[in-house]
Amino acid sequence: MSASAPYGPPPPQTALEQYLTQRLFEQINSDRAAQGLYPYVWNATLATGARLHSWNMYHCGFSHTCPDGLPQCTRIAHEGFTFSDCGENIGLAGPSNPAWTNVYQVQESMANEPATGWHHIHLFSTTLHHVGIGVYVDPTGWVWFTEDFIS
Repeated sequence: MSASAPYGPPPPQTALEQYLTQRLFEQINSDRAAQGLYPYVWNATLATGARLHSWNMYHCGFSHTCPDGLPQCTRIAHEGFTFSDCGENIGLAGPSNPAWTNVYQVQESMANEPATGWHHIHLFSTTLHHVGIGVYVDPTGWVWFTEDFIS
């Protein structure tokens, strides 16, 4: 079963979206290294599903379960993954120049949550090993992003 795409596939990734995706991946692993943790491994299939989720959220609202009501780990499993643990962080950053400024602030707010916060748990997990990140920048400059993690 494939991921749900009621709004069609996302448009081709722009250079800005590619840049922000790479910066998020680097920031996550930099934050992990500062805590003495191993880096997450990039997974392109997870990233494709994460980008689709960001595109879907642009259309149906900021939610882990948009558009079909499925919990994020069920949605990720439908992408063909088998895992013992999974997680997802979603972010929405307002327009800024450069775009990374507000994306970084949202990302670091997740990293700086209390250790019991789900964003923090996913970012600093010792049971998750792979990440895929998907970014969609909407026509008004808002940056929708999804970070999917699996063991």
